Amino acid sequence: MKMENFPKNSEKLPEILVANGDKKYSYYLSDLVKKGLVRKVVPKIYTSNLNDSNETIVRRNLFLILGRLFPEAVVSHRSAFEMKPTDTGDFFLTYKYMKKVKLPGLVVHLLEGPSGQPEDTPFVNGLFIACPERAFLRTCKRSIKKRKMRNVCLNLLSKTDWRRSSASMERLPSMLYATRPEPYRNDWK
Repeated sequence: MKMENFPKNSEKLPEILVANGDKKYSYYLSDLVKKGLVRKVVPKIYTSNLNDSNETIVRRNLFLILGRLFPEAVVSHRSAFEMKPTDTGDFFLTYKYMKKVKLPGLVVHLLEGPSGQPEDTPFVNGLFIACPERAFLRTCKRSIKKRKMRNVCLNLLSKTDWRRSSASMERLPSMLYATRPEPYRNDWK
């Protein structure tokens, strides 16, 4: 981007500006910070909104920020169903590596896994939304680690008419994680 294309006054600045490694743009952002026209929200993320709290700005621009910080990440687990942080401020992405990233008012859980697949839906700024099957399996996998999978599956079954599947679903956690050797049987008919 050429210097003449950069907005010069705060009225034309977008609410979110993202450092991108370009030296000229970095100098431009530094100059805006020195002039008091923008402030840093988190590393690489700046805002021209000098009134609202960082938490409010992050929540309002959540997907823009996540797409810029974690390109090709997949909104997954329960976040793929709800498309918002949990009540406790947790948001789940499948990404290249595993890490917890704290943003103002939010904890982004990066869980290692493949980037967007053909079944996943392309979203804003290079993000993907996990297809329902992937989101469900990721949610169940996370629940298994917390020893809640059986209850999650039985709860889901109680809301459906899958009475015959109940016995098989009770065995699913141990089958998936091989905690109890059991041959695969297709008795979900």
